[in-house]
Amino acid sequence: MQDYIRDLEKEEEEHKRIQKERIRRGERKNRDAFRKLLEEHIADGVLTAKTQWRDYCLKVKELPQYQAVASNTSGSTPRDLFEDVFEDLEKKIIVVTTSVFEDFKSAVLEEAACETISEINFK
Repeated sequence: MQDYIRDLEKEEEEHKRIQKERIRRGERKNRDAFRKLLEEHIADGVLTAKTQWRDYCLKVKELPQYQAVASNTSGSTPRDLFEDVFEDLEKKIIVVTTSVFEDFKSAVLEEAACETISEINFK
């Protein structure tokens, strides 16, 4: 009788583990779908380095990708995912801006008359 009860308990534990894993995978898919939406919005110009979360949220709160992530019981929230993507977007802009500035500075310095321009005036 005890072996039968232990088998039932093991079966129940395994069932719970499988259910928990299924939920975890589903929530991960929800986050991935929302990240994809964020990336599409960056590519389309809907989401830029100047976009505020509250403004973006108003645009996407009715979309299924947002709704799915918002209903997750664990993991990153829609705002967390937005902030991660937004931070990456800001880093890319800084690199591009710096690169453009350096190219501009090199081009200007090639002109003999401009060799004495200070760093402050360049910026």
